Amino acid sequence: MLKDLLNAFISFKNLKSFFKKYEHLIAYLFFGFLTTLINLVSFWLLSSFTKIATIPATVTSWIIAVAFAFITNKIWVFKSKNKTKKETTKEIINFLIARVATLFVEVFLMWLMVDQLHHDKLIWKLLCNVITVVLNYLFSRLFVFKNSHLSKK
Repeated sequence: MLKDLLNAFISFKNLKSFFKKYEHLIAYLFFGFLTTLINLVSFWLLSSFTKIATIPATVTSWIIAVAFAFITNKIWVFKSKNKTKKETTKEIINFLIARVATLFVEVFLMWLMVDQLHHDKLIWKLLCNVITVVLNYLFSRLFVFKNSHLSKK
């Protein structure tokens, strides 16, 4: 991918080819960034202005971010063609299972690093988001949207 990225800067044609080849990954990173931003801002607002404790603020910001992530992943990242209620319900359930798994990772790390070791909560919230974005991509690609346009290439 790095070679493709460097080659993309040689010409407009190469750049266009790069975007086409890595469209889903670029979309995932873009919406992952927005999801992270939503997660961080909602966590900051909840923990700073309402004085909600770390774990409830983490879970609440997670719920807001996951709702946004499902919609963007289904429509723009993995371009799921599942339209029936049954297929969509299965996607939602698998998405939530995957996200709950990464939520446990995030909650554990926040509890350990912020509540127990007294590290900076916003720095650890950001680090947790990086870890969960990577895990969430893998889970979404392999388990949730496995019948999307990506698996048909």
